[in-house]
Amino acid sequence: MRTAYAKVKGLEKPIQSPSNISGRLWQKFSQSLTGNDRFSAYLEPVIQMLLPAWAANSYRAQVINRRIENEQAFTLVLRPSRYWPAFTAGQFVQITVEVDGALVSRVFSISSSPQMFQKEGLIELSIRIQEKGRITPWLASDLKIRQWIRLSAPSGVFSIENTIKSAAQKASLPLQKNSTQKDEDTNGSAQSRPLLFIAGGSGITPFRAMLHEYKETLQVTVIYSYRGAAQSLFLSELNQLKTNFPNIKIHLLDSSRQPRMNASRLLELAPEVFGSAILLCGPPAFMQHTVKEILSLGVSKDRILQESFSSTPINAISSHYASVALNGRSDLSQDNFLAPTDERQIHFLLSQKTMSINSNNNDPLLNLAESIGLKPVHGCRAGVCHQCICKKRQGRVLNMRTQQYSDTGPEDIQLCISVPVDNVALDL
Repeated sequence: MRTAYAKVKGLEKPIQSPSNISGRLWQKFSQSLTGNDRFSAYLEPVIQMLLPAWAANSYRAQVINRRIENEQAFTLVLRPSRYWPAFTAGQFVQITVEVDGALVSRVFSISSSPQMFQKEGLIELSIRIQEKGRITPWLASDLKIRQWIRLSAPSGVFSIENTIKSAAQKASLPLQKNSTQKDEDTNGSAQSRPLLFIAGGSGITPFRAMLHEYKETLQVTVIYSYRGAAQSLFLSELNQLKTNFPNIKIHLLDSSRQPRMNASRLLELAPEVFGSAILLCGPPAFMQHTVKEILSLGVSKDRILQESFSSTPINAISSHYASVALNGRSDLSQDNFLAPTDERQIHFLLSQKTMSINSNNNDPLLNLAESIGLKPVHGCRAGVCHQCICKKRQGRVLNMRTQQYSDTGPEDIQLCISVPVDNVALDL
């Protein structure tokens, strides 16, 4: 049900707005008087003079600190406004900031525990700076301490709770196992099944939240792969957890010094893989390889819960980023978004059309859309009139006027002067 913010205790408390027939009548009444579907949206500019970053359909958060983790990553410490809902370890949020006069939104996992939020009222977002990105470098350098930003409610299904629930539904089914391995948990309860966390690079962030939240009760093995200590995250915290909690086994793998993990190495580090519920998070190439090695052992793919951390989304079934960025669509395959390749794919989501172009094709998106029969609204075709503005849901484009690359997430672009650099998804 839709929510709006009322002038209650600092305009921070969400209340239920009208729905169904009454809601539609209310929208028409508001539209006739103000030109907006909601009175609160009409009043936003006035309210924002008192409450910076206030919006009728989102919460606010204040930036408390920015902590450098390594040369390519940092952590934002945020204090959400009052009435921001509780979250589950492993979930994500969307933040919205104003950059060069335009509102842009990005999605990040919460890397701190729900207990920290309950005790201190703070959450942490650990963010990797994207090469050639526009927003993550800005967040790392230009976002000011004490500045207010917009914050969504927490969302996502990548959690221990969902893993246990899924395991409970399958508890009556026999687990697949290697011919040399005895499975002692075939008929065991979901709660008794051990957990296996496998993370690559910045994919450790949701696991950090889970480990701190359940460190005293969790029976878990963690395998964390990273490329060099300079690009790792939370090594000291992980070692401390390993020392203080015998129920947590942690294996740190520096891929710059040792071979890529394969099935035999996985079995050596986590012999309990056949009876474990497996949570996997990391870049697409890492996840593809790891899933392949796990399945080669005879483990059922139904027992693998995946999450993607990448500048390019993967299968929406295994990645909340894809489902958010593509507005709920889950029919875009993983191969369609792995770049670079000799071809780029342009997904026109609303038209349900997809086209492939050669990587040497430098035609703007307006021309490409017209070439397959679409008729986007446009005017000057020179980036002046702004009539061809369209929502880009995913992928990078090059602005031919400014010669600047977009970031990978959702934002408004001008079709007539935007050339796709990667595979791109558009609301068109």
